[in-house]
Amino acid sequence: MGDHGQEQLDGQGLPSGEPRCCGGVCKRTGCSQGGEVAERLPSKDRIWDAIHPESVAGGSGVQDIASESDFRERVRQLHEDMVRAKEKRREEIEAAHPRVFGGGTKCVDSDRPLGTVRWEFGYGWDELVTSLINTIEGEIDRDPSLTEGDTPFAIVEMKEKFAQLRIYTQGGNSRIRGVISFTEYLSSGTCEICGGVGHPHTSGHWLKTFCDECGVLYKYTPVKSDK
Repeated sequence: MGDHGQEQLDGQGLPSGEPRCCGGVCKRTGCSQGGEVAERLPSKDRIWDAIHPESVAGGSGVQDIASESDFRERVRQLHEDMVRAKEKRREEIEAAHPRVFGGGTKCVDSDRPLGTVRWEFGYGWDELVTSLINTIEGEIDRDPSLTEGDTPFAIVEMKEKFAQLRIYTQGGNSRIRGVISFTEYLSSGTCEICGGVGHPHTSGHWLKTFCDECGVLYKYTPVKSDK
């Protein structure tokens, strides 16, 4: 799918200086976490999901934790476990649908092994992608020739841009292109972080689709409607 219009707001990642969490999955040189999952993604491409460990403070209601620092450490560990689980699920989805992902993108980036497709967006859009994949599988069942020839169908890149999911492919047909366009449209009303109902938020030159709660968490301001 092609880009739409001239880019004015950079939709990639969070604003410069915002903390990012690889969740121990990047395995890049110097990473202190050393996770075993989703080594294809450098930490700079990840977006925090659901919990900011630094935003959680202990209180008098917590009786079984010795100190606030212990509490923060447990929250941090919970966050890492969440990221690991969601990255593992993404890998499992790719492995279960080789006809859709074509065995992965044949890329030459030094920080990515062959046979992987980046999911360069928050986990809130994963269910949209899963539904899309199942629909594409049905279309391939209807027309197996989509996986044949010099340019068999494959999703080669998925990312967030202009506060919307963008999916790039090779091959395919009008039905697949239509359902991809519809999925991209649905993402513009879905929070990229939690998957709830979302709308455009901005922070400086950055534009994201967040729900109100995630917008506050990430210090984004809702975009005012012209209506």
